[in-house]
Amino acid sequence: SYYESQALPWERAAFIRARACAGDLALGGYFLDAIRPFVWRRAVDYGTIREIRDISRRIRDHYSQAQAFGPGYDLKRGRGGIREIEFFAQIHQLIHGGRDPALRAPATRDALAALAAAGRIDSDDAAALSSAYEVLRTIEHRLQMVDDLQTHRLPADPAALANVAALHGLATGEALLDVLRPHVERVGKTYDSLSGDEGDVRLPAAPDALLNMLGEAGFDHPQGAARIVEGWRGGNYPALRTTQAREALEHVLPGLITAFAQAPDSTHAITSFDAMLSRLPSAINFFRLLEAQPALARLLSTILCHAPTLAEQLGRRAELLDGLIDATALKPMPDVAALIAEMAVCEAGADYQWQLEHVRRMVNEKRFALGAQIVSAASDPLEVSAGYARVAEAAIEVLARATVEEFARAHGRVPWSELVILA
Repeated sequence: SYYESQALPWERAAFIRARACAGDLALGGYFLDAIRPFVWRRAVDYGTIREIRDISRRIRDHYSQAQAFGPGYDLKRGRGGIREIEFFAQIHQLIHGGRDPALRAPATRDALAALAAAGRIDSDDAAALSSAYEVLRTIEHRLQMVDDLQTHRLPADPAALANVAALHGLATGEALLDVLRPHVERVGKTYDSLSGDEGDVRLPAAPDALLNMLGEAGFDHPQGAARIVEGWRGGNYPALRTTQAREALEHVLPGLITAFAQAPDSTHAITSFDAMLSRLPSAINFFRLLEAQPALARLLSTILCHAPTLAEQLGRRAELLDGLIDATALKPMPDVAALIAEMAVCEAGADYQWQLEHVRRMVNEKRFALGAQIVSAASDPLEVSAGYARVAEAAIEVLARATVEEFARAHGRVPWSELVILA
């Protein structure tokens, strides 16, 4: 379909807020259900950050004259304005909402609150952005009360600006700017933090320069490391055959090389990563995740050096690394009740097979995270072993309930019966 093959990133963001409101509501609901997998992807999608920020840059360029704060500032499209608050929320919703239906709130302030409650964004950022959204929208409405115009730009004329300020109960246009300024500055700073402006740092392309760089970085055998990097750039593996994949790799290579060079055995680290790449069918989202979460490169290096079993699992399912992006991933596993609540989250219309797959994915991620806790010395091994047990107990409880319900749906309920698990 169009949405599977040709749709653009902004369309995903737009459909977050879509709802059937007129005409054939049943048909509208059917359409929204049909495109749900397009909007809400189960894999953590960090490519969304780059894609939506590209849209934001184009908006800033197109409305460049209204970017600077002051008279003439565009409340909606200017830096630190309404659109950037909405984009900030939508980026995080698109990244995480495929795995957590609770994050799919269509209203911006509701979305910010849900993201903060789930630990996906900082609670202070959520509160600041929500407050700014309310203020900016309120002033936007004041602005549109003048001549009943659909406008978002503050008047450049001092008298006209003072008129808008008066509608907000303020004496002067400068007073209105003073109200807006801290909100605009906070929004702009928070939005820009999604992707640093450190520049596009890359490894040297020339073989001699690459070899020297690897030697200076601390590799024991820079010649071997250089051959591996050149092989990646040449698209030796299925996961690196496309231009997009190799471009995504280039963005993360500097961080990976630094992490591998600092490993106890740099040669083992880079060769293990090479072996992992050789087994991956696709790696674009994996690279984008590493780009968005640089600290994961160091943890990945540790896993590759010290945990061959975990490294082998990553080679089969790179998405296991998704489970480590949560700030709680390297903390003790929560109690059984909390794990049950997390595993029991279910999408509207989800069937039994969806529930099985959902719990299977969560168990794999939790087990991988527990293994990473041991490798990184983040938790006591005895606590980790107890965590494994809690994950298993929660999974059995959730799947047992789902199995009973599925049996009852298909065959009815047998009086005075109970489920028995034979292991």
